[in-house]
Amino acid sequence: MSKKKLLIIGSIVVVVVAGVVALNAGRSSKKGASVLTEKVTSGDLQQEVSATGKVVPPTEVKISANVSGRITRIHVEEGDAVEKGDLLVELDRERYTYTVSKAKSALSEAEARLVKAELEFERQKGLFERNLISKSEYDGSEAEVKASRYAVEQMRASVSEGDKYLQDCTIHSPITGIITDLTAKQGENVVIGTMNNPGTVIMVVSDLSVIEIEAEVDETDVALVQVGQPTEVELDAFPDTTFKGTVAKIGNSAKVTGFGSQDQATNFMVYVRLIDTVANIKPGMTSSVDITTNSRSGVLQVPIQAVILREKPDSAAMAGPTDTGAGVAVASSTETAPPKKNGKPEEQEGVFVVTDGKAVFREIKTGISDQQSIEVLTGLNKDEEIITGSFRVLRELKDGDPVKVDNKQHENMGGEGA
Repeated sequence: MSKKKLLIIGSIVVVVVAGVVALNAGRSSKKGASVLTEKVTSGDLQQEVSATGKVVPPTEVKISANVSGRITRIHVEEGDAVEKGDLLVELDRERYTYTVSKAKSALSEAEARLVKAELEFERQKGLFERNLISKSEYDGSEAEVKASRYAVEQMRASVSEGDKYLQDCTIHSPITGIITDLTAKQGENVVIGTMNNPGTVIMVVSDLSVIEIEAEVDETDVALVQVGQPTEVELDAFPDTTFKGTVAKIGNSAKVTGFGSQDQATNFMVYVRLIDTVANIKPGMTSSVDITTNSRSGVLQVPIQAVILREKPDSAAMAGPTDTGAGVAVASSTETAPPKKNGKPEEQEGVFVVTDGKAVFREIKTGISDQQSIEVLTGLNKDEEIITGSFRVLRELKDGDPVKVDNKQHENMGGEGA
């Protein structure tokens, strides 16, 4: 076969192949993109705010000494339950016992001086009345009595102060609770707190009859949280167990982390009080909370991934071309300029409904949402078929595009439509 014939045959084959490819491409485009769909359903919906936190007792008392000294005995161990008034710690009393003894001796001496001064004053008074002594001598005797009385009062105060120091050498529990932290040991010296020194914390007593979770809620969610809302709590120490709680308090001060960086976060403290009793719970345990901020019963709902935002079309453009009266249709001058709000294209929320093999964009209004579904207030009816994926298809899909429903790919792709 000649070279010229070979070239002719090759050209024919290329043309045929190109035609087949073009034909298949045309058929494929007519069939449309393969999409995942779901029906509009109705049911109950709960909107939740999730956060992480830690267990904290609402009442926690740090036990410190009111006097400096050496610990001679600790009567409790970490984890012990104590009642209000129970003896916790004893400090060395020797120095304060000596101080009280010295103060009492000084008091006795002052009282003796007072007696002597009073007797002397009575004698001087009698002499003054008989004009046997001068007025200055009489006044001096009276002043001596007053000074002696002041000295007695001062010594009595010193004795009382010494007794108070002795009492402070024994430390009792101010509340009923659990010893949750024991930081000091027998034989150690403790110091009292000053302006620049917080003092020695010997132990911590916590009231665990009421337990709270201190959770950090993002600033975008905290506005939804209110006192009294029901909460589900999970503790890392008790896997596969959920405890009930309620929002007890919402902090007003923001907690900012990573200030000035890309990781900056602003959170608010929300305190969730546990309703269920949890045995062996301890302060500091890590937890997660789900706060129910809203709930609806029997509402229409669709998967969240099905809802998309699209620019609002221009109303004049949607109305179609206008007739100039000369038999010529002219498009609106604003056909390519969608409505704007604050200088930005105005957007509408909606879904694609499958109608006669086409994707028809339907504007909707939405309500509350959970992790998977969102409430539909208007725009859809129950059992209508909407497109839920894939994400790539939804991103490129246009109103009126032909589509082919292939929900089997959802199973094959493990739910990639999300």
